[in-house]
Amino acid sequence: MKNVHFYILIVLLLSSCATVLNNRYEQITFASDVQKTIVLNNDTLFINRERSVTVQRNKQPLDVKFLNDTNHIQIKPSNPFNYLLNAYPTPLFWTGFLIDKNNPKRYNYPRYIYFSSGDSAVGYSKIIPPSQFILQNNNIVKVTPLKLIGLVNPGINLSLERLHNSKFSSQISISALTQPEGNVLSGFVGYQNSFEEKYFVSNFKNKRIYFALETDYLNRAYKTVGNFGPGASFDDSIGMQYLDTIRVKHQQFSVTPKLGIQYYLSQHLVVDMYFGLGLQWRKVVHSERINESDKLVYPRHPNIYDYMIRPMDGLKVSLPLNLRVGWAFR
Repeated sequence: MKNVHFYILIVLLLSSCATVLNNRYEQITFASDVQKTIVLNNDTLFINRERSVTVQRNKQPLDVKFLNDTNHIQIKPSNPFNYLLNAYPTPLFWTGFLIDKNNPKRYNYPRYIYFSSGDSAVGYSKIIPPSQFILQNNNIVKVTPLKLIGLVNPGINLSLERLHNSKFSSQISISALTQPEGNVLSGFVGYQNSFEEKYFVSNFKNKRIYFALETDYLNRAYKTVGNFGPGASFDDSIGMQYLDTIRVKHQQFSVTPKLGIQYYLSQHLVVDMYFGLGLQWRKVVHSERINESDKLVYPRHPNIYDYMIRPMDGLKVSLPLNLRVGWAFR
């Protein structure tokens, strides 16, 4: 049994990453914005928007001919990522590169091949762009489900995005803020509005990657109960703390660059995920206090509620992270 394990170990060490991980065959999806008929490996294929084909890996380019046309294209293979994993040092050093050198399994053809009627007859793209049906639905109304259960600024959000073309869009959002769950608040009123400009850096078949710049304004007010004393530290105010019902007014304005991706689950259903890193000006003011000179006593174990009511007037980091679900229409 030990000899069997030894031989298996030797085989794995001598085998390269591409030999072990890659299949001998792979799938290519041909697509076109107009109907085309091509000849591939002596097989005639009719492409009506899309057609998937299984081909054998090879270091030689794939020759694609167009029916009733003298033009043809050659699709060149490339080295997959797992071939580069041979650089990882092993007891046999980088022998995987030598084993993979003439192995056809080390090569990958592009996953997508797209022919456009606007391109030259001998050109192709490795990216399938969004269909015209998707781009024609240039209005997207969205909701933000997770905002309903947010810990800091929960609310009901509604957004409208307008696509200007395949590269640019504008979006406005309005939110009616709701009282955070579990906090001692009364008379809560608040709203949040934002405006966003998007630039789509990549357009794929059913997803679009974008950079955006968002400006956001929030305003809310409420009454709550705070713990006050002569010092902000819990230890500094032991024996001298008291509860006070106060009114809190909270305003903030942020400017945030964002990176996001839109997934089209259908021609109409869209999921928009994003995150950002920016600056936020925040102002939190207390009023209706018993003694204005006393300070809000911070608990020994800070929490979200404590974070919300701390008085301040200055800059903080803005870190938005969320997703929206939308419906696209004309």
